[in-house]
Amino acid sequence: MSALRPLLKDSTIYGLGSIAPKVVSYLLVPYYAYAFSVAENGVLNVLLAGMTFAFIFFTHGTDDAYLRSVSLPGERDHRLVFSTAQFSLASIAFGLSMLGILFASPLAAFIGAA
Repeated sequence: MSALRPLLKDSTIYGLGSIAPKVVSYLLVPYYAYAFSVAENGVLNVLLAGMTFAFIFFTHGTDDAYLRSVSLPGERDHRLVFSTAQFSLASIAFGLSMLGILFASPLAAFIGAA
C-alpha cells in the first residue's frame, strides 16, 4: 500500500491541475452571460475553443509519448529523451506563438473580434 501512496498523491495533484480550469470555466458561465452581450459571449466561446484546439498543436502529445518511452523496458538515456522532448516543445511553441502574433489582426477579423 505504501508504494501506491506516491502514485495516488501525484495522480491527484495532476488530476486537479487538469480539472480545475474546466470547473472554473463552468462556474463562470453565469457571470459571462450577465456581463457580456450575446455577440461578445460568442467571441469568447470562439476564443476558448481556439485555445483548446491550439493546445493540441502546442503539446502534440509529447507528455504521453515521453511517459510511454521511459516506461518501456530496455536501456535508454532518459535525459536525452527528456531534453529532446523539451526542445521539440519549446521550438514548436515558439514558432506557433510567432505565427499567432504575426497573424493576430487577420485572425481577430476572421472571428469577429476586431
